[in-house]
Amino acid sequence: MLTPLWHAAHAQPADLGYQSATYHGRKFGIGIHYDVQIRSQAYDAAGLRWMQLPVDDVAQTRTQAADQPWIHLVLNHRVLGVSATTDTLLDPANGLVIQRIVRRKRGGQVRYKATQYGSVGTRTLRTTNALKPADIEWTEARSSYQPYPPWFGEGTTVSDASALFYLLSGDALQHPGDQLQIPIFSNEHLTLLEFKVTKLTTLKVNYVERSAIAERRIKERRPALLITVGARHLDSDSQEKDLQVLGMQGDLQIFLDTALRVPLRISGRVPKIGKLKLRLKRVDLGP
Repeated sequence: MLTPLWHAAHAQPADLGYQSATYHGRKFGIGIHYDVQIRSQAYDAAGLRWMQLPVDDVAQTRTQAADQPWIHLVLNHRVLGVSATTDTLLDPANGLVIQRIVRRKRGGQVRYKATQYGSVGTRTLRTTNALKPADIEWTEARSSYQPYPPWFGEGTTVSDASALFYLLSGDALQHPGDQLQIPIFSNEHLTLLEFKVTKLTTLKVNYVERSAIAERRIKERRPALLITVGARHLDSDSQEKDLQVLGMQGDLQIFLDTALRVPLRISGRVPKIGKLKLRLKRVDLGP
C-alpha cells in the first residue's frame, strides 16, 4: 500500500511568498509562455462552477463551506499556436485537489476537460466550444469515471501536476537530500511525482518584482535549491512511456528561491522542441 507522504501543505494561504509569476522560454524561434496565479479565496469568488455529478460515483467527502478559503491556482500556457488555461481548486490544509478545469484552444476550437476528485476515484467530463466554464452544462458533457485502484491507501493525498507551484511553497523541501513523493492523477493514470533536493546553490536571475508599494528589477545571483522532479506510473497495467509534467517530458530541474519559494528556472524536454529552460520574468508579491 502506498504510504501518504504529503499530509499537509505546510504553508497557510497567508504565508505564500508570491501571488503570480510569469515564465518564458525560447528555442529555434519558438516561444513558450507560462503565467501562474495563486490565490486564497472563497469558492464563489473563484469564478468557477462546481460540476454537478452523482454523489455515488465519486463518494464526494471533500467539501468545504463556501465562505472558507480554497487555494485557486490558474496556469496559462502558450506554445506552437495552442493556448491552455488550467483552473485548479486545492484544499489549503492538505494539498488535495478538489476540481480541475482545463480549457485548450487551437484555432477557432475550444475544448474543455474537467475533473473532479473524490475519495475513491475521479470523474472527468469533456465538451467542446463553450465560451467559458460558467456556460457549460456539465450534466450534458461526455463523462467517464476512473476509480482509484484497491491497493491505494485510503486518505492518501491525490494532487495534480498543475498544483506543483503550490506544493513547492511548503516546508518539506528545505535541505539537500530532502525528498517528497506526491501521487497525482494524470491522463487517467495514477502517477507518482518524486521531488529531491540535490544541492543548495545560487542562480543568476533577471526579472521584475512587483509589490504593493514598488516595482523593481532583480538582476543578481539568488540562493536557490536545485530540485529534480521525476514521474512514474503507479498503475501496474499502464504502459511505459514518457510522462509529461507542465508540458515537459522526462525529469525536470527546478531552481527554487529559498526565500519566496518561487521557481526561478524550470528545465525539461518539450515534445517537438527539445530541451528548454523556462526563466522567471516577473513575480507579483501581492498586497
